[in-house]
Amino acid sequence: MHLPWWFPGASFKKEAEKLAPHIDDMVNRPYQTVKDALVRPLCPFQSYIWYAYSSAQATGVAVPSVAASMIASLHEKPSREDELTSKAVPATMYIGRFLLLFSL
Repeated sequence: MHLPWWFPGASFKKEAEKLAPHIDDMVNRPYQTVKDALVRPLCPFQSYIWYAYSSAQATGVAVPSVAASMIASLHEKPSREDELTSKAVPATMYIGRFLLLFSL
């Protein structure tokens, strides 16, 4: 069922629109940070700018975590579903911990 944004009681749609970029950032930024930490530079001639961009000189080692183990277990060409799962599970764990800590 589609509710127009102006429909009484549909203010949640405006809130969801405002929060969508923050939720995307919460899911994608940690995933990309861990993924960058796991990737080694392909050749020694890559520029310093590439190093600076790829999150702390991509040492090829990430702190052991659920995100790191899920990303490491992905195949060379992961399916969209596998990649979404690798993003969603750590984000869900973070939200759960956040809600637990602030509900006490």
